[in-house]
Amino acid sequence: MAIIFYNAAATVRKAELEMAVSTRLHQSLNGECTLDVTMPGKRLQGIELGDHVRCGMLYFTVNRIQRSSQTAGAMFSVSCEHISYLLADMDMPEGTYSGSVSSVLATIVQNTPLSVGYVGVSGNYEIIVKSGTNRREVLQQWASITGAEIDYTYYQVNFRAHVGSSTTVELSEVENVKSLTVRLDRQSDTESYSIELSRLKTLNLGDDVHIEYETLEVDVNTRILTLDYDIFHPMEVSIQCGDYIPTFYNALQDELDDLEEVVEEVVEEAIETLPEQIDERLEIALVRAKKMDFADWDNGSFYEILDNDVTVYYDVEFDLSGRPILITDGDHECTIVW
Repeated sequence: MAIIFYNAAATVRKAELEMAVSTRLHQSLNGECTLDVTMPGKRLQGIELGDHVRCGMLYFTVNRIQRSSQTAGAMFSVSCEHISYLLADMDMPEGTYSGSVSSVLATIVQNTPLSVGYVGVSGNYEIIVKSGTNRREVLQQWASITGAEIDYTYYQVNFRAHVGSSTTVELSEVENVKSLTVRLDRQSDTESYSIELSRLKTLNLGDDVHIEYETLEVDVNTRILTLDYDIFHPMEVSIQCGDYIPTFYNALQDELDDLEEVVEEVVEEAIETLPEQIDERLEIALVRAKKMDFADWDNGSFYEILDNDVTVYYDVEFDLSGRPILITDGDHECTIVW
């Protein structure tokens, strides 16, 4: 695998690396994807911020450059973020978007460096985008709503039902595993496993794995949540395994779903009890009134004639939905809350 540097328009090849002092590719199921490269200065001369970088089937942009002088000579370090990070600087127009998974996805990546790739989830859904929301946030929200997991192929974004292999890969203490750390988190009610491997083998992000480690009494089926390794020296591999931890958008969507259910219950209860409340109000009014005239109700007024033949006139204010919100008789006000 080579690392290829292009100009910011991705039209001119600037440099190609088949070895480096160090590289580090970091990938996570939550959308994180970064690449760090360190090389002698002469090899990366002319590289600029914003340049595109290809590593395998992933494209990045250069977002930080560092030059340093060491005993061995000048060193050049480049930090890159996946091309999808550019969407964080692009706002999505406010509105409600609905339709198939692929149609809304196409709208999200419209006029960006990305295009729609493989879509392995189906159905019709809806997303409400507030003002000031960037397209990267919307992309992650849409994945959460549709139950998809995101990965990328070159400049294409894929929505998959399951990133990585669903065929379980065996990891044991007698083969390939250099170390294993188990972490239990009471607050999130999760277990995670940090594993150092002596070689990458055929592991990929999102793979289902079986971890068997008798020394720590570990025997679990889980997934690879993060993958960290050197591109040119895949003998030092770090992976993080555990139950898929929902992103902020997954958790937010769950909260919104719960809130929507509560609101629906409250509205239904209010509608059911509204006739009873109106009857009670009318009974109270009729005790002291022998006639009420609503002929001018639409014009914002009505009157009543009391038992002592006194006529009382009222003014009415309405909201935009035509519901009364304030009734006054000159001396008193009655606010109506809907």
